Amino acid sequence: MILTSEQSAAHSRQEAAPVLRAHAFDFCALLSEFRRFSTPTRALAAEALTLEHTLSDLVNQAYALTPAEITLMWQTAPPRMPIPPPAT
Repeated sequence: MILTSEQSAAHSRQEAAPVLRAHAFDFCALLSEFRRFSTPTRALAAEALTLEHTLSDLVNQAYALTPAEITLMWQTAPPRMPIPPPAT
């Protein structure tokens, strides 16, 4: 059986409709889960970053690094450091 372009388009729309509903439902479920976990996750990430900066400062103090040495350390640090350099 050969379908005309109109029949083919209608058939495609009929086949795609359930898939679109399923995708919309999946998207709503995904968005709901994102909203449920994103705020606590961001709070934990911020806390971890604060702790990493505190640890970095403690290590610098333990080695008795001068501000110039700390600046040099950050200027020569590899590009993929786990934390950003301190604000100057």
